[in-house]
Amino acid sequence: MKTIIKYSFKEMLAKKTFFITIILTLGFLFLYGYGVKEFYKSILHISHPMKDIFIYSQSSFIMTAGYYFANMLTAFLVIFAASGIISWDIENQTIYTIISKPIKRYEYVLGRFIGIGTMVFIYSILVFFAILIINKIFGSPLAFGWDVLLKSSFLFGLEAILLLTVATFASSIFSTINTGIILTMLFGFALIGGFLEQIGNILILSGQNGQTLVLTGIISSLIMPTDTIYRKMSQLMFTTGSVSLIDLNPFSTISAPSIWMMIYWALYGSVMLFMALRNFSKRDI
Repeated sequence: MKTIIKYSFKEMLAKKTFFITIILTLGFLFLYGYGVKEFYKSILHISHPMKDIFIYSQSSFIMTAGYYFANMLTAFLVIFAASGIISWDIENQTIYTIISKPIKRYEYVLGRFIGIGTMVFIYSILVFFAILIINKIFGSPLAFGWDVLLKSSFLFGLEAILLLTVATFASSIFSTINTGIILTMLFGFALIGGFLEQIGNILILSGQNGQTLVLTGIISSLIMPTDTIYRKMSQLMFTTGSVSLIDLNPFSTISAPSIWMMIYWALYGSVMLFMALRNFSKRDI
Protein backbone atom coordinates (compact mmCIF):
# COMPACT_ATOMS: atom_id res chain seq x y z
CA MET A 1 0.00 0.00 0.00
CA LYS A 2 2.93 2.36 0.69
CA THR A 3 3.93 2.06 -2.95
CA ILE A 4 0.46 3.11 -4.09
CA ILE A 5 0.47 6.07 -1.70
CA LYS A 6 3.83 7.23 -3.07
CA TYR A 7 2.55 6.70 -6.61
CA SER A 8 -0.49 8.89 -5.80
CA PHE A 9 1.77 11.65 -4.44
CA LYS A 10 3.91 11.61 -7.58
CA GLU A 11 0.87 11.56 -9.85
CA MET A 12 -0.66 14.57 -8.07
CA LEU A 13 2.56 16.55 -8.36
CA ALA A 14 2.93 15.61 -12.02
CA LYS A 15 -0.54 16.81 -12.96
CA LYS A 16 -0.80 20.23 -14.58
CA THR A 17 -4.20 20.69 -12.96
CA PHE A 18 -2.57 20.57 -9.52
CA PHE A 19 -0.18 23.40 -10.32
CA ILE A 20 -2.94 25.35 -12.06
CA THR A 21 -5.00 25.03 -8.87
CA ILE A 22 -2.03 26.25 -6.79
CA ILE A 23 -1.57 29.25 -9.10
CA LEU A 24 -5.28 30.06 -8.98
CA THR A 25 -5.20 29.73 -5.18
CA LEU A 26 -2.30 32.18 -4.93
CA GLY A 27 -4.17 34.53 -7.24
CA PHE A 28 -7.28 34.25 -5.11
CA LEU A 29 -5.33 34.89 -1.90
CA PHE A 30 -3.64 37.92 -3.47
CA LEU A 31 -6.93 39.47 -4.62
CA TYR A 32 -8.63 38.56 -1.36
CA GLY A 33 -5.74 40.04 0.63
CA TYR A 34 -5.92 43.27 -1.34
CA GLY A 35 -9.66 43.45 -0.75
CA VAL A 36 -9.24 42.75 2.96
CA LYS A 37 -6.55 45.45 3.23
CA GLU A 38 -8.79 48.08 1.64
CA PHE A 39 -11.74 46.86 3.66
CA TYR A 40 -10.04 47.32 7.04
CA LYS A 41 -8.49 50.60 5.91
CA SER A 42 -11.98 51.97 5.36
CA ILE A 43 -13.72 50.68 8.51
CA LEU A 44 -11.03 51.00 11.21
CA HIS A 45 -11.11 54.80 11.06
CA ILE A 46 -14.86 55.36 11.02
CA SER A 47 -16.63 57.30 13.73
CA HIS A 48 -19.65 55.41 15.03
CA PRO A 49 -21.31 55.13 18.47
CA MET A 50 -21.24 51.32 18.16
CA LYS A 51 -17.92 51.16 16.33
CA ASP A 52 -16.57 48.04 18.06
CA ILE A 53 -19.69 45.96 17.41
CA PHE A 54 -19.80 47.18 13.81
CA ILE A 55 -16.15 46.27 13.20
CA TYR A 56 -16.59 42.82 14.74
CA SER A 57 -19.66 42.19 12.59
CA GLN A 58 -17.99 43.36 9.38
CA SER A 59 -14.79 41.48 10.18
CA SER A 60 -16.71 38.23 10.59
CA PHE A 61 -18.47 38.94 7.29
CA ILE A 62 -15.26 39.39 5.30
CA MET A 63 -13.66 36.35 6.92
CA THR A 64 -16.62 34.02 6.31
CA ALA A 65 -16.74 35.23 2.69
CA GLY A 66 -13.08 34.25 2.33
CA TYR A 67 -13.70 30.80 3.77
CA TYR A 68 -16.76 30.29 1.61
CA PHE A 69 -14.91 30.89 -1.65
CA ALA A 70 -11.79 29.06 -0.42
CA ASN A 71 -14.11 26.15 0.25
CA MET A 72 -14.99 26.14 -3.45
CA LEU A 73 -11.31 26.13 -4.43
CA THR A 74 -10.69 23.09 -2.25
CA ALA A 75 -13.65 21.31 -3.82
CA PHE A 76 -12.39 22.06 -7.32
CA LEU A 77 -8.98 20.62 -6.41
CA VAL A 78 -10.68 17.39 -5.36
CA ILE A 79 -12.73 17.31 -8.55
CA PHE A 80 -9.71 17.97 -10.79
CA ALA A 81 -7.35 15.65 -8.93
CA ALA A 82 -9.62 12.78 -7.95
CA SER A 83 -12.14 12.35 -10.77
CA GLY A 84 -9.84 9.69 -12.20
CA ILE A 85 -8.60 8.30 -8.89
CA ILE A 86 -9.45 4.79 -10.16
CA SER A 87 -10.88 5.20 -13.66
CA TRP A 88 -7.85 7.06 -15.07
CA ASP A 89 -5.51 4.16 -14.38
CA ILE A 90 -7.97 1.84 -16.11
CA GLU A 91 -8.44 4.14 -19.10
CA ASN A 92 -4.71 4.57 -19.75
CA GLN A 93 -4.05 0.88 -18.85
CA THR A 94 -1.63 1.74 -16.02
CA ILE A 95 -3.73 -0.52 -13.81
CA TYR A 96 -2.35 -3.65 -15.48
CA THR A 97 1.16 -2.78 -14.36
CA ILE A 98 -0.02 -2.09 -10.82
CA ILE A 99 -2.22 -5.13 -10.18
CA SER A 100 0.34 -7.47 -11.74
CA LYS A 101 2.38 -6.89 -8.58
CA PRO A 102 1.62 -8.63 -5.27
CA ILE A 103 -0.99 -6.13 -4.13
CA LYS A 104 -4.64 -6.67 -3.33
CA ARG A 105 -7.30 -4.59 -4.99
CA TYR A 106 -8.54 -3.06 -1.74
CA GLU A 107 -4.96 -2.00 -0.96
CA TYR A 108 -4.81 -0.23 -4.30
CA VAL A 109 -8.04 1.72 -3.65
CA LEU A 110 -7.07 2.60 -0.05
CA GLY A 111 -3.57 3.59 -1.16
CA ARG A 112 -4.97 5.92 -3.81
CA PHE A 113 -7.48 7.38 -1.36
CA ILE A 114 -4.91 7.95 1.41
CA GLY A 115 -2.31 9.40 -0.96
CA ILE A 116 -4.58 11.93 -2.66
CA GLY A 117 -6.53 12.54 0.55
CA THR A 118 -3.37 13.48 2.45
CA MET A 119 -2.35 16.07 -0.14
CA VAL A 120 -5.85 17.52 -0.39
CA PHE A 121 -6.16 17.73 3.40
CA ILE A 122 -2.79 19.50 3.73
CA TYR A 123 -3.82 21.95 0.99
CA SER A 124 -7.10 22.64 2.82
CA ILE A 125 -5.35 23.33 6.13
CA LEU A 126 -2.88 25.71 4.48
CA VAL A 127 -5.68 27.64 2.76
CA PHE A 128 -7.66 27.79 6.02
CA PHE A 129 -4.79 29.39 7.94
CA ALA A 130 -3.89 31.63 4.99
CA ILE A 131 -7.36 33.22 5.17
CA LEU A 132 -6.99 33.68 8.92
CA ILE A 133 -3.49 35.18 8.69
CA ILE A 134 -4.50 37.62 5.94
CA ASN A 135 -7.33 38.96 8.10
CA LYS A 136 -5.17 39.22 11.22
CA ILE A 137 -2.36 41.02 9.36
CA PHE A 138 -4.68 43.73 8.08
CA GLY A 139 -6.50 44.38 11.34
CA SER A 140 -9.18 41.82 12.18
CA PRO A 141 -10.07 42.13 15.88
CA LEU A 142 -11.50 38.61 16.01
CA ALA A 143 -9.62 36.28 18.34
CA PHE A 144 -9.84 32.49 18.32
CA GLY A 145 -8.54 29.91 20.76
CA TRP A 146 -6.31 27.16 19.45
CA ASP A 147 -8.94 24.56 20.26
CA VAL A 148 -11.43 26.38 18.01
CA LEU A 149 -8.86 26.80 15.22
CA LEU A 150 -7.82 23.16 15.31
CA LYS A 151 -11.42 21.92 15.23
CA SER A 152 -12.40 24.40 12.53
CA SER A 153 -9.40 23.66 10.31
CA PHE A 154 -10.10 19.93 10.70
CA LEU A 155 -13.70 20.47 9.56
CA PHE A 156 -12.49 22.56 6.62
CA GLY A 157 -10.27 19.68 5.53
CA LEU A 158 -12.92 17.08 6.35
CA GLU A 159 -15.24 18.51 3.73
CA ALA A 160 -12.63 17.82 1.03
CA ILE A 161 -12.11 14.28 2.36
CA LEU A 162 -15.85 13.57 2.28
CA LEU A 163 -16.01 14.79 -1.31
CA LEU A 164 -13.05 12.55 -2.05
CA THR A 165 -14.95 9.48 -0.80
CA VAL A 166 -17.70 10.31 -3.31
CA ALA A 167 -15.07 10.75 -6.03
CA THR A 168 -13.57 7.35 -5.19
CA PHE A 169 -16.97 5.68 -5.32
CA ALA A 170 -17.98 7.33 -8.60
CA SER A 171 -14.59 6.64 -10.18
CA SER A 172 -14.98 2.94 -9.38
CA ILE A 173 -18.04 2.88 -11.68
CA PHE A 174 -17.86 5.74 -14.17
CA SER A 175 -15.27 7.23 -16.50
CA THR A 176 -13.06 10.13 -15.42
CA ILE A 177 -15.10 12.74 -17.31
CA ASN A 178 -18.43 11.45 -16.02
CA THR A 179 -17.09 11.36 -12.46
CA GLY A 180 -15.97 14.98 -12.76
CA ILE A 181 -19.41 16.02 -14.00
CA ILE A 182 -21.17 14.12 -11.21
CA LEU A 183 -18.94 15.64 -8.51
CA THR A 184 -19.41 19.18 -9.84
CA MET A 185 -23.18 18.83 -9.99
CA LEU A 186 -23.44 17.23 -6.53
CA PHE A 187 -21.22 19.87 -4.92
CA GLY A 188 -23.20 22.66 -6.58
CA PHE A 189 -26.44 20.98 -5.53
CA ALA A 190 -25.26 20.90 -1.90
CA LEU A 191 -24.12 24.53 -2.11
CA ILE A 192 -27.49 25.76 -3.37
CA GLY A 193 -29.35 23.58 -0.89
CA GLY A 194 -27.31 25.04 1.96
CA PHE A 195 -28.13 28.59 0.83
CA LEU A 196 -31.85 27.77 0.60
CA GLU A 197 -31.86 26.27 4.08
CA GLN A 198 -30.23 29.37 5.58
CA ILE A 199 -32.69 31.64 3.76
CA GLY A 200 -35.53 29.50 5.09
CA ASN A 201 -34.22 29.86 8.64
CA ILE A 202 -33.97 33.64 8.20
CA LEU A 203 -37.61 33.73 7.06
CA ILE A 204 -38.67 31.66 10.07
CA LEU A 205 -36.79 33.99 12.44
CA SER A 206 -38.61 36.96 10.88
CA GLY A 207 -41.98 35.29 11.44
CA GLN A 208 -42.57 34.11 7.88
CA ASN A 209 -43.00 30.66 6.37
CA GLY A 210 -39.65 29.18 5.38
CA GLN A 211 -40.23 25.52 6.20
CA THR A 212 -40.21 24.43 2.55
CA LEU A 213 -36.80 26.01 1.96
CA VAL A 214 -35.43 24.43 5.14
CA LEU A 215 -36.76 21.02 4.09
CA THR A 216 -35.19 21.45 0.65
CA GLY A 217 -31.84 22.20 2.30
CA ILE A 218 -32.11 19.18 4.59
CA ILE A 219 -32.85 16.85 1.67
CA SER A 220 -29.90 18.24 -0.32
CA SER A 221 -27.60 17.78 2.68
CA LEU A 222 -28.62 14.13 2.95
CA ILE A 223 -27.78 13.59 -0.72
CA MET A 224 -24.46 15.46 -0.46
CA PRO A 225 -23.53 16.68 3.07
CA THR A 226 -20.46 18.76 2.15
CA ASP A 227 -22.14 22.14 2.75
CA THR A 228 -23.23 21.12 6.26
CA ILE A 229 -19.59 20.59 7.21
CA TYR A 230 -18.79 24.16 6.14
CA ARG A 231 -21.80 25.39 8.12
CA LYS A 232 -20.58 23.57 11.23
CA MET A 233 -17.14 25.13 10.83
CA SER A 234 -18.71 28.57 10.43
CA GLN A 235 -20.88 28.08 13.51
CA LEU A 236 -17.92 26.87 15.56
CA MET A 237 -15.74 29.86 14.65
CA PHE A 238 -18.21 32.71 14.61
CA THR A 239 -20.85 31.90 17.21
CA THR A 240 -20.22 32.35 20.92
CA GLY A 241 -22.91 31.04 23.23
CA SER A 242 -26.25 32.35 21.95
CA VAL A 243 -24.74 35.43 20.30
CA SER A 244 -23.82 35.06 16.63
CA LEU A 245 -21.16 37.36 15.26
CA ILE A 246 -22.47 36.95 11.74
CA ASP A 247 -26.27 36.98 12.18
CA LEU A 248 -27.79 37.55 8.72
CA ASN A 249 -24.52 37.34 6.83
CA PRO A 250 -25.23 35.52 3.51
CA PHE A 251 -22.30 33.19 4.25
CA SER A 252 -23.40 32.58 7.83
CA THR A 253 -24.89 29.62 9.64
CA ILE A 254 -28.30 30.44 11.07
CA SER A 255 -28.96 26.82 11.97
CA ALA A 256 -25.92 24.63 12.64
CA PRO A 257 -25.89 20.87 11.90
CA SER A 258 -26.83 18.65 14.83
CA ILE A 259 -24.79 15.81 16.32
CA TRP A 260 -26.91 13.42 14.26
CA MET A 261 -25.78 15.09 11.06
CA MET A 262 -22.17 14.76 12.21
CA ILE A 263 -22.75 11.02 12.73
CA TYR A 264 -24.29 10.95 9.25
CA TRP A 265 -21.06 12.41 7.80
CA ALA A 266 -19.09 9.47 9.20
CA LEU A 267 -21.60 6.90 7.95
CA TYR A 268 -21.88 8.58 4.54
CA GLY A 269 -18.12 8.67 3.96
CA SER A 270 -17.64 5.12 5.25
CA VAL A 271 -20.37 3.74 2.99
CA MET A 272 -18.98 5.57 -0.06
CA LEU A 273 -15.49 4.22 0.56
CA PHE A 274 -16.78 0.71 1.27
CA MET A 275 -18.81 0.71 -1.96
CA ALA A 276 -15.74 1.88 -3.89
CA LEU A 277 -13.72 -1.03 -2.47
CA ARG A 278 -16.52 -3.45 -3.26
CA ASN A 279 -17.07 -2.17 -6.80
CA PHE A 280 -13.39 -2.28 -7.73
CA SER A 281 -12.89 -5.75 -6.25
CA LYS A 282 -15.65 -7.06 -8.53
CA ARG A 283 -14.84 -4.95 -11.57
CA ASP A 284 -13.69 -6.79 -14.68
CA ILE A 285 -10.58 -5.02 -15.97
